[in-house]
Amino acid sequence: KESEQNDLLKRLKAGLGSHVKDLVAQLDSRLHEEEGEWNFYLRLDKKEYVSNRKMVLTDGGNCLHVRLTLAVFPMKREAANVLVRKLFAPAPKKSI
Repeated sequence: KESEQNDLLKRLKAGLGSHVKDLVAQLDSRLHEEEGEWNFYLRLDKKEYVSNRKMVLTDGGNCLHVRLTLAVFPMKREAANVLVRKLFAPAPKKSI
């Protein structure tokens, strides 16, 4: 469901906090085309998440693998790149 997907993305962004910038900076190495689909990958430290419910990015070891399959048209790297940047963009500040 779309609402569940949106909830997952919100939790992921909130859990990663300032590390979201690291994800976007590493976009090229995390974005892969496989079998006609664009996927965005990240790894979370498993021990930190299980013990403390803290989302910490890691490059390997004992980790949770997260794959986000992106629905983009046209099926080009540029479109996938734009979507990932949009998904992980900072939330707009609300004015009072």
